[in-house]
Amino acid sequence: MFCMKRTTLLGALVAIVVVAALVGVLLLQPTLLGAGAPQQPAKLVIWWNKGYYAEEDLALMQAAQEFEKMKGVNVEVSFFTTEDIPKKLIAALEAKSPPDLAYAHFEDWMLSPRWAWDGILEDVSDIINENKDRYIPEALQTAYLYNNKEGKYSYYKVPIQMQTIHIHYWRDLVAEAGLDPSPEKIPRTWNEFWNFWFTVQDKLRAKDPERYKDVYAIGWTLGTGSTDAFYNFETIYLYYATKPIVTPDGKLNVDDPAVREALIKTFEFITNLHKRGYNPEGSLTWADPDNNVAFHSRTIVMVPNPTISIPAAQYFGAVGSRENYYTKMVTVDWPKGPDGRDPPRLIAVKSLLVFKDSKNKELAKEFIRYFISKDVLNGYTKASAGRWAPVYKDILNEDKFYFEGFKAGAKAFGAEDDPHVPVAYGQFRTGVLQPFYYIYHPAYSQVYAERTWIVYLNKVILENYPIERAVDEAIARVKQIFAEWK
Repeated sequence: MFCMKRTTLLGALVAIVVVAALVGVLLLQPTLLGAGAPQQPAKLVIWWNKGYYAEEDLALMQAAQEFEKMKGVNVEVSFFTTEDIPKKLIAALEAKSPPDLAYAHFEDWMLSPRWAWDGILEDVSDIINENKDRYIPEALQTAYLYNNKEGKYSYYKVPIQMQTIHIHYWRDLVAEAGLDPSPEKIPRTWNEFWNFWFTVQDKLRAKDPERYKDVYAIGWTLGTGSTDAFYNFETIYLYYATKPIVTPDGKLNVDDPAVREALIKTFEFITNLHKRGYNPEGSLTWADPDNNVAFHSRTIVMVPNPTISIPAAQYFGAVGSRENYYTKMVTVDWPKGPDGRDPPRLIAVKSLLVFKDSKNKELAKEFIRYFISKDVLNGYTKASAGRWAPVYKDILNEDKFYFEGFKAGAKAFGAEDDPHVPVAYGQFRTGVLQPFYYIYHPAYSQVYAERTWIVYLNKVILENYPIERAVDEAIARVKQIFAEWK
């Protein structure tokens, strides 16, 4: 026993000495416990829709690098294509590992209204309230969404840019048809406007049937996989509408006879345009880039497009030349409606998103505040050749670029002015702006996602569905969608 106690005591003394020695070492080298280890800078993870031009992506990267220097943080930017980024975000949200900040071109139509409804998006009212006076009101309206989980409306995204549909045409093709190609000579009344383009096609084919057999008056996207198709559709609906499809209080209004009648007229207009042979047969399968491709290849004379990416591609030289931009292509405004009125201009608004499960939400908000500052956002918008319009009055209404565009280069090609940017962005400063109907009820975002009106429009064109039957079946599907959103 004595021996055992002595051994135990000796062992204890040895243990005390060893521990003391280790403590001394640790006191001399505190980094072994991490006490004096340098802190790693915070990391901001951004997922961004890849731009159409290298300049656009470069402008975002420059902004990220400047933010890194200002804040002493790391910024990780990943670019994804327009088609891929929604899939990536959906998968990340399901895994509860979203980026800190996201920007996706199609979020407004099909993603953010649902995400706000499900309580997935972070409330960004603090940023909005700090900048509320800067916003064009109709653009800001798109950020005020309903959170069904919390039973409230609030601001769940930060708008930065908007778009509407512009009309471009080939000046030289109109001249070859023997018509005056000057923009001021394009008719401004409804029937005359569309007949003008039909006449161009007719005259070109009469002049040289072989040369112009594949040249069409208009490039009207009809593919069910495109967003251009439903943007075109709802633009035409506003020309015939006297009542909205969804009322401002969130009521689906398709049982109103006036709404049904306007839908029938919209179906008739687009169907007749296509079936009369003034629109390429291939447009029934076009995705969003395909009307751009057809225009650049000069197989269509006129094209409606939701951004000015078509002339911008010529300006940057990716598919054409600046000579084309200044001398052969023209952008014009839409005509007055069939009843002589100017309908609202349909705008889609693109926003920055922060998620409830984002790891660095406050840092993401700091970046947003930096990015939407006048100089930074304006630089980014200009880098996209003005393809998007800023949603801030202090940029759109004050910077001369949105009034003059690339005027400085015009004289080199014998032109006086930029024929595109001033016209395109004048559309945002004139008339009434109208956001898409999801602002009144998020269920309408599913109507966009399913391309409901376009699916049934294609039945009319491809399957000879009677128009009234197609409209009634489309209405039934829309009503079903709204009933499912509980």
